[in-house]
Amino acid sequence: MMKFLLLALTLASPALADQQDEVISADLLPGWQMQNGHHMAAIELSLAPRWKTYWRSPGDAGIPPLFDWSGSQNVKSVRVLWPSPTVFHTNGLRTIGYHDQVILPIEVVALDPAKPI
Repeated sequence: MMKFLLLALTLASPALADQQDEVISADLLPGWQMQNGHHMAAIELSLAPRWKTYWRSPGDAGIPPLFDWSGSQNVKSVRVLWPSPTVFHTNGLRTIGYHDQVILPIEVVALDPAKPI
């Protein structure tokens, strides 16, 4: 399956953590090939208690997640299908994102559908 790098998975926290592994874990769910030849997969993010990650439009503060698919092979395009986020109100700021766990579906279009991604 394709390799990916989460360049900036910006997290909002109530406290500092020693290591990223204590805050978030990410898994690539392999998915299936659709009738149109595209591949549906997903990224599963599990966050530590009281942590959150931002939506594609983070609100008043924060930075949206940024994905780098350049290490992937046979990939023409990737589209993240963002689930409905939660609105958070903290210290007078409104942010938009996810807490606990989120599964981000991704639609992958291969350069050559006959070859693996």
